Amino acid sequence: MICPRCADKRIETMATSPVKGVWTLYQCQLCLYTWRDTEPARRTQREHYPEAFRMTQKDIDTAPEVPTIPPLLSNNR
Repeated sequence: MICPRCADKRIETMATSPVKGVWTLYQCQLCLYTWRDTEPARRTQREHYPEAFRMTQKDIDTAPEVPTIPPLLSNNR
């Protein structure tokens, strides 16, 4: 199995359905893409994953930091 987004082979099982065999949740350890095996091929298989959303190692290395979520505003404005 390879990651649909970055083609890395380091995939971990994150969770399985409470009902055995219904679905499995996977996560790529390189780009952190996460998917269930029940999703359509365009989300689960590299050859069907949209090219516009694919990532390379360079894309990952040069990605901007994701900003932190600011604290919630209080209701006492």
